[in-house]
Amino acid sequence: MTDKHGVANTPVLPEEMIIIRIESKKVVKHETELRTELHKYRSN
Repeated sequence: MTDKHGVANTPVLPEEMIIIRIESKKVVKHETELRTELHKYRSN
């Protein structure tokens, strides 16, 4: 089965979805922190 985006529709457990969300939030947070650090260095 594929959805309208042509991505394989693999059944995902709710627990897995939660883990995926947490992981992606961690990545976003990390990216934001890196940008903040970079901005600090540039403004000095």
